[in-house]
Amino acid sequence: MKRICKKIVTVLAAVSIGTSVLIAAPQCVHAETVRTEWNSDGIITQGSWKVGRNVTATLKDHVLTVSGSGPMYDYTTKRNLPSFKNTLFAREGGNVQLIIEDGITLIAPSLFSGCIGFTGNLEIPGSVKEIQSNAFNGCSGFSGQLILHEGLEEIGWSAFHSCSGFTGRLRLPESLKYINAGAFFQCSGFTGELVIPSNFEGFIYRSHFFHCNFTGIKNNSNCNVSIEDFIDGAMSGREYVYAGTDEVTKWVYPGERVVRRGYQLPSGLDCGEDGQWHYYTEGEIDTTFTGLAENENGWWYVQNGTLDFSKNGVVENNGAWWCVASGKVMFDYSGLWYDENSGWWKITGGAVDFGYNGVAENETGWWKVTGGAVDFGYNGLAENENGWWKITNGAVDFGYNGVDANEYGWWKITNGAVDFDYNGVAANEYGWWKITGGAVDFSYNGLAENENGWWKITGGAVDFDYTGLASNENGTWYVVGGKIDFSYTGTVKANGKTVKVVGGKVI
Repeated sequence: MKRICKKIVTVLAAVSIGTSVLIAAPQCVHAETVRTEWNSDGIITQGSWKVGRNVTATLKDHVLTVSGSGPMYDYTTKRNLPSFKNTLFAREGGNVQLIIEDGITLIAPSLFSGCIGFTGNLEIPGSVKEIQSNAFNGCSGFSGQLILHEGLEEIGWSAFHSCSGFTGRLRLPESLKYINAGAFFQCSGFTGELVIPSNFEGFIYRSHFFHCNFTGIKNNSNCNVSIEDFIDGAMSGREYVYAGTDEVTKWVYPGERVVRRGYQLPSGLDCGEDGQWHYYTEGEIDTTFTGLAENENGWWYVQNGTLDFSKNGVVENNGAWWCVASGKVMFDYSGLWYDENSGWWKITGGAVDFGYNGVAENETGWWKVTGGAVDFGYNGLAENENGWWKITNGAVDFGYNGVDANEYGWWKITNGAVDFDYNGVAANEYGWWKITGGAVDFSYNGLAENENGWWKITGGAVDFDYTGLASNENGTWYVVGGKIDFSYTGTVKANGKTVKVVGGKVI
C-alpha cells in the first residue's frame, strides 16, 4: 500500500531522571537572549537573540532579521530560555517584517509558531534546505506573498498551518522533494494559482492544502491533480494523488470512499483527510486499535485508532517493550528511559533490556539497574564496565568516600568508586581498616598509615584500645590508643623490660 505521508517529522527532547519528553506545540518558543529593549507596556520592541550556533535574530525598527550561517537551534530540546511571547512580533498588530537572510540552512521546528505579529511578504532564501514542523504554525499576520526560492527540499509537518494571511499565488520550487502532512493546512488567503514543479515526485494529500482557496493549478509535474479537486478550498474526491504514474488517472467513488481501480482499501497507518494519522482496517479508521503500528517512516504508537504524537514512555509489542518518544519507537536509542506508569528502564537498541543487571547512566547520574529496571531501593556496591560503584537509593553516590561491603569483601570507596589502587587505612561507620589493593585485609596484624598517622592494626581493623609497643619493617614504636605517639620521648615498660623511646620510636 502506498503511504500517504512521505515523511513524518517528530521531535524528541532529551530524557533524564525527573524530566519529561515534549512534543512541539503551536506556540512561540524560546531563544537565547543577547539583549532586549521594552516599551512602556512591557513589550520587547528591539532585541537580539542567538537562535543557532552561528545564527542571530535581531529586532529593530519593526524588522526582525535572521542572519548568519547554518541551521537554527532545535527549540523542542533547548529549554529554560527566554521566550518570544512578549516580543512585538508575537503580538497582534505588531507590524513586524521578517527577513531571513541567505546563509541559513534550516528553520527549526516551532521556531516562530504562534507569532502573529509578522506582516508583509515572507521570503525563504535558496540556502534553506528544510523548513521543519510547525516552524510558522499560526503566523496569521503575514499579509503578502510566500516566496520559496530554489534550493528548498522539504517542508515539514504543519510548517505553515493556519498562515491565513498569505496572498497571491504559491509557487513550489523545482528543488522541492517532500511536503509533509498539513504543510499549508487552512492557508485560506491565497488569491492566485498553485504551481507544482515539474520534478516533484512526492504525494499531494488532502491535508496539504486544506482550505487553500487557489484560483487555479499550474501543474508542471506528472501529478494528476486539478482545480476540481478543491471544493471549498479543500482537496476532495481523491484520497490522494501520486506523481510519476499514469495509473493514477483512473478513479471510482463508491459512496464516501475514495478508491482507484485496482487499488486495495488501506489497512495500517495512513494520513487521513483531517490531517491526522490513523490506523485503518479496510479503509475505515479502527478505533479499537491501541498499540504499535508500522509504516515506511518507522513504528508509531496508536491510541484508539489515531497516532498519538504526545506519547512518551514504554510500550509493549509482541512480547517486547519499546521506548517511545513523541509517538515514535526510538530504535537508535540506548540508555535510560522513563515511563510514567512503570518507572525508569534500561534501553538497548530501543527495547527494554530485561536481562541487564548493573549500572547505567543518563545526564543526571549513574543508576543501579536490576532486571532492566532502575532499582531505587538498592543500597550497596554494583558493577559496570567502568568499575565498581557505591549505590545509595539506586544512584551512584559520587560524594561517598569510605569503606563499604558486598558479597566479595569490604572495599575502599573514593568518590563513589571502588579504588583498587588504594593501600592504607580508611574508615567507615564500623571503624578504621587496613586496605590492600582496595580491599580490607582482615588477616593483617601490624602497623599501617594514612594521612592521619600510623595505626596499630589487629585482624585488619585499627585497634583503638591498644597501648603498648608494635613493630614494622621500620622499627618498634610506642602506640597510644591505637596510634603511634611520635611526640613521646621517655621510657616504656613492655614484656617485663623498660625500653627507651625517642620521638615515638624505641631506640
